[in-house]
Amino acid sequence: MKNILISDSEPLSNKDLILAQKIDSFIDNKDNPLPIFRESIKPGVEVKFTMKIQDDASINIESIKNRIYNFYKEIDYNLLKHFDVEERDGEFIYIGGGSGFTSKTNIYQLLDEDMGLKVVSNILDDKFQRKGHLNDINLGVAPRTLKNTIFEGNKYEMGLCKIEFKEIDRL
Repeated sequence: MKNILISDSEPLSNKDLILAQKIDSFIDNKDNPLPIFRESIKPGVEVKFTMKIQDDASINIESIKNRIYNFYKEIDYNLLKHFDVEERDGEFIYIGGGSGFTSKTNIYQLLDEDMGLKVVSNILDDKFQRKGHLNDINLGVAPRTLKNTIFEGNKYEMGLCKIEFKEIDRL
């Protein structure tokens, strides 16, 4: 990653921020609002930042787009379909805390579906032993919760962002 430089975002105003309550949504469509609130960017706010790829890097914008697209598609296939989340098209990423385990690991991208399910279930069971995550294997999904929040009556996944790339003049 030494060949990729990512800037801080352009400044946001206070009206672009909200306090979002964390809600664990389960595959049976039940929600569990938690007493946890996160400072979050309001849905629909555009955040701009720059990414610079060193000229000698063996990576380019198209390969980054493909990796983002493929990473999200694995999450869609292995997790989101169990929560009746409509399939999305484009490059989606998860940013920030509270977005859930699968947004921070590439287990499902590296292993086949069955092995990925077993590995994720074992990791979560080891970390949260009293929660019974080994049962997730029988459910066919791990983890069994999706991290959401409600804003103005609509449910949103925590940290989900659509990313777009625009080439700018080189300095």
